[in-house]
Amino acid sequence: LRALVFEALANNLDLRVAAAGVERAGAYAKQAGSTLYPQVNLLASGSFTGSDSGSAFETAGLFASWELDLWGRVRSQAAAGSAQYEATAKDAEFARQSIAALVARSWFLAIEARRQRAIAQDMVAAAESLAALARERQRIGKGDEYDVRLAQASLQGYRDAVLQLQLAEQQASRAIETLVGRYPAGALEAATAFPAYPGPVPAGLPSELLERRLDVAAAERRVAAAYYLVGEAQAARLPRISLTASGSSITSDLVFLKNREN
Repeated sequence: LRALVFEALANNLDLRVAAAGVERAGAYAKQAGSTLYPQVNLLASGSFTGSDSGSAFETAGLFASWELDLWGRVRSQAAAGSAQYEATAKDAEFARQSIAALVARSWFLAIEARRQRAIAQDMVAAAESLAALARERQRIGKGDEYDVRLAQASLQGYRDAVLQLQLAEQQASRAIETLVGRYPAGALEAATAFPAYPGPVPAGLPSELLERRLDVAAAERRVAAAYYLVGEAQAARLPRISLTASGSSITSDLVFLKNREN
């Protein structure tokens, strides 16, 4: 089971999508926080026209701007991006825990179906003996057709239960194979016995343990992000004040070229 969980965490495609989402949220958070600092742009261009008379033209400029965050709009935007990144990261970690739990659940279901199928097969063997006994009693005159039909119906019911449990075991195996990134061929062999049970859950657990759930923590971070976005929207209605500075340089040369043939 431990090896299957590690394989699922390494190969599951949903977890790869979640990891990509974390990277994207981190990029958005970085972009939102970059507006807290001055923005500097450099522009340069040049051209040359070649002929009997040619000209060259070059220009370069440096432009800087910095928004004075008097109303907290930029800070709220950066805080919202950071909170959203934390929520996405916790969602991805919760997805890892969910995948591990699904693998374990399917593993236990496969063991349960296998053990129940073994019991059902023993019951089929016992029902076959009872059906043979009913036929023998009918042959010697101690039974009737009703007893024979009843024993055969019970035998068919147990055989159907064996088939149903075999199908349940195959479905659990296919679920595990899908989670670990394999082709769902139903070829995975489950264990024959359950693992050792952990100790009993102690009484009087504090309710603060719910805060350790990653989905609860992610929901709290999304609420915080929404709160900061409200603050950003409120500050966006107020005037923006920015400091700007620029410098540029322009050069132009004129060259006369003339070729003469003797």
